[in-house]
Amino acid sequence: MTKAGQIEAAFRKLALLPNCEIALQQAISSIQLIDSNGTGNRPKNFSKADKKVTLAELKKLSDLANKLADHIEGLHEPAITTMLNWGCRVSLVKDLRSTATKAVFSYDQIDTLLPIFVDPSMLKKDEGGRRENTRAKAVCEILAYHYKQVTGSKPTLIRDGMSDDSTPKGPFFSLVEEIFKIVGLKESTEYYANLAIEGQSRNNLEKND
Repeated sequence: MTKAGQIEAAFRKLALLPNCEIALQQAISSIQLIDSNGTGNRPKNFSKADKKVTLAELKKLSDLANKLADHIEGLHEPAITTMLNWGCRVSLVKDLRSTATKAVFSYDQIDTLLPIFVDPSMLKKDEGGRRENTRAKAVCEILAYHYKQVTGSKPTLIRDGMSDDSTPKGPFFSLVEEIFKIVGLKESTEYYANLAIEGQSRNNLEKND
């Protein structure tokens, strides 16, 4: 079965509204459009870092750029020739030296440059914790929206208050679990399903204001 077929089969396990075929096909298309490349985790260039980390990164950048430039300049003729007359090596070395110089300048002038160019909120120490997976978040947001469209019910996580098992249940959560498997996501279904439900509730409140 194709991925689209698997997604459709997962939706058809729900108690669907009559005449929801158009909404159902839109849901399937929306999920398929989610970028399936990479892990979806937020890259470090969107993470916070304090001055100490920034200085260490600039120093490492300078050192590595110079080392790579030194290595390229030290290549013997056979290595250069087997790189198919690698004519760009001169400009590459120049760029690497320039990068190293800029990194050193930024390192030396860090106290002047940070207040001018960097948002203060990004200078706080990154405390770690959960790093957001953008694919998982997007998939759950799409599922929460289309779940309401095809069932007429709000997406919720159901828990049995009389049981020691706090694992969420219910049709929406089952849908999230199945779709995550289909698209190859291994993130916490409960965490991202909760995020999507909270986000939808917030949006509804804002619309009603």
